[in-house]
Amino acid sequence: MTNKKTLQNNIARLLSILLLFTTTMCDQKNETYIKRTDIVPITEFSIPDSAITVTDTIEIQATAKVNNGCWKDLQFIFSELNDTTYSLKAYGTFESHGNCPRVEVSKDTLLDFSPVQKGYNLFFVTRSPYQHSVDTLIVKN
Repeated sequence: MTNKKTLQNNIARLLSILLLFTTTMCDQKNETYIKRTDIVPITEFSIPDSAITVTDTIEIQATAKVNNGCWKDLQFIFSELNDTTYSLKAYGTFESHGNCPRVEVSKDTLLDFSPVQKGYNLFFVTRSPYQHSVDTLIVKN
């Protein structure tokens, strides 16, 4: 009777180990899968240097670019931080199953901007997750 009980315990342990091993093997297939939304560098931007009036509209041009084919769905977000301070950022989705093709992914945008306040208007442009460029536009009357 003890042999039968020992055999049942050993079979239960063996089945538990096999189940754990099978689960681990399935998890390893997807271990290198990554998907996240993150900042994409704005590599080029153009804000006119000349002074304008409050009634004028200017065009702001920007290009976001990465040299990695796992990036997709690039988009720009232009935010008004206050009456004279603005932010331009680019975001994208990074999705990888382990290997990424070495291709350039880019997106251009052209924004129409109308100032709401005269004086110095500041534009913070995200060049990388930790670096911003600041450009100034002088608005008269």
